[in-house]
Amino acid sequence: LSGYRTDTPPFAARDFEVQEPVVYLKPGSTGAVTSGGIYTGSSSRTYVVEIVEGGGVGSGTYKVSADGGQTWSAVQTIPAGAVNLGDGVQATLSGTWESGDRFSIAVYRPIAYQGDTHNLEIAIAPHSTMVVNTIGATAVGGDGEPNDLFLILARLKSGLEGNDLKVIGDSLVALRDYQKQLNSIVAGLGAAQERISMKQETYTTLTSQLEKEISQRGDTDVVEAVNLLRTKEAAYQAALLASSKIMNLSLMDYL
Repeated sequence: LSGYRTDTPPFAARDFEVQEPVVYLKPGSTGAVTSGGIYTGSSSRTYVVEIVEGGGVGSGTYKVSADGGQTWSAVQTIPAGAVNLGDGVQATLSGTWESGDRFSIAVYRPIAYQGDTHNLEIAIAPHSTMVVNTIGATAVGGDGEPNDLFLILARLKSGLEGNDLKVIGDSLVALRDYQKQLNSIVAGLGAAQERISMKQETYTTLTSQLEKEISQRGDTDVVEAVNLLRTKEAAYQAALLASSKIMNLSLMDYL
């Protein structure tokens, strides 16, 4: 998954980051909010802020929940500066809000891809190679793209924590889209594996045939070969002796 960086884990969690607010406004509301601060907690969390009494700075009021709306803080007046939501997370409200307006701010540790963009290739024929992997950024995520599984799951978790049905629904749609991409990746890797298996079978067959031919030509019994050589040598010497005697015969030998 790390490409050429095989000695590096493909993914790593970054420090906690305060995400952009997800805002839901009533008709006629001009409320706006920005998030900030440095999170000091130890686990991901989603803060939900609901406007109790409409208005702007100094007149509108709000309450905060850190458990998806199960419990709420005391109602407070919207200040001119930043609102401390908890554990260092801040929100700055502006504009005129309507009663029932709501926004949520999630805090989580993004997962980043640490590998490179190189695919692994193997030679399958002279001057021919084949890709046999998919890098982690494409297969799983860590790059912040729409099919980043880590980001999708983080948003889904945030939606569940904040009891935000829209975020939950959008995350489920994103998961289905990711599944389509994953199925395509798995199919491609399966085809590559099948092709490699066919090449491996061909290689095994050729290797077996070559070893058989080498054995037939090279695996000779030395003792048997020496005995055979001596037998043939004796026969050859006998043939030479017989030939020499025949060549020395003349008609005088029969008179």
